[in-house]
Amino acid sequence: VTAIQSLSWEAAREFEDGSVDMVFIDADHSEDAVRKDIAAWYPKVRAGGILAGHDYGHPNHPGVQVAVDEFVAKEGRALIIPGNTVWYTEATP
Repeated sequence: VTAIQSLSWEAAREFEDGSVDMVFIDADHSEDAVRKDIAAWYPKVRAGGILAGHDYGHPNHPGVQVAVDEFVAKEGRALIIPGNTVWYTEATP
């Protein structure tokens, strides 16, 4: 494990595209920040890997749902919501 002290979307630059199995987004919950995290991290997830996050549908963080819904619609991805405000989608093979 290597700790990287940085903004999430900036830390993504440390990883090659397709090099991680799973990313869990649970940082800044603003719509813009979630959008930046998804844009930065989704390419880093290997085909068949998981992009996930927290606070989807949470009343205090409406931007999370807006950004996630926008992403899955644009990419044509299936959105899975297993419960407790967790969401995930599988990276495109």
